[in-house]
Amino acid sequence: MITALSIVTTIWGVIMSIAPIFQIRVILKRKDSSGISEAWVTVLFIGYLLWFSLGAATASWPLMIANGVAIATGVVLLWAVFKYRNGAQLDFSATPFDPNEALAHSTSSEMD
Repeated sequence: MITALSIVTTIWGVIMSIAPIFQIRVILKRKDSSGISEAWVTVLFIGYLLWFSLGAATASWPLMIANGVAIATGVVLLWAVFKYRNGAQLDFSATPFDPNEALAHSTSSEMD
């Protein structure tokens, strides 16, 4: 029974460990990670390291496998978050577009 539980929890741990890939895909697509908390990612990563360390100290392969995968995914997530931290920020300080002004400008330059 314990062996079966170890196998199931290891498999589910690996699935949980690769779950951040969905968020990584969004960050890479948008080239923006401003909606992701750096503190949250850091806390997760430290947790992965601690759980992996516990697994290594107790020779628990399920903990080491699941959290080893989580560490690898966490490294990629941390990289994406910090690389695209200031990614797709919009500039709201620009003057709003005024079509009448653009039209007036284009017709006056055509007359010159």
